[in-house]
Amino acid sequence: MATKTAIDSPSPADIDRCAYLLAKEREQKPERDELAKLKAKLQQQCESRPADLPLRLTGRLYYLDLTARELRREITDRPKALALLRKAMGLDGLLSKLTIPFKLLDAEIPADKQTGFVTCERTGSRDVSGGLLQTPVAA
Repeated sequence: MATKTAIDSPSPADIDRCAYLLAKEREQKPERDELAKLKAKLQQQCESRPADLPLRLTGRLYYLDLTARELRREITDRPKALALLRKAMGLDGLLSKLTIPFKLLDAEIPADKQTGFVTCERTGSRDVSGGLLQTPVAA
């Protein structure tokens, strides 16, 4: 029989390092936001270029490589797709593979009617944030 081992508490050094790195990440947010805007601007300016070819942009000191556009598929006839899937998999097989978004479920079925087939537990991940306990003493 397997025995449970005690979960080690996080070390103060790990806590301090994580909080420090989170603070550095917050400091870099303006640059990350600026980068996201610049990337979007450059991508928009290159929209007329052939979608299936990569592209190199050259500045005075640096270059940027843009890949070919991502190949995306879209179902244009959902009833036909569902009918063929049901025929191929059977109704039970199809239902076992489908994912129903909670946004749709909540919009169409009141919460009190969901109790027989929906569970809710806190099993998701935790977010981590941090801060400085005290101001470091200058040496």
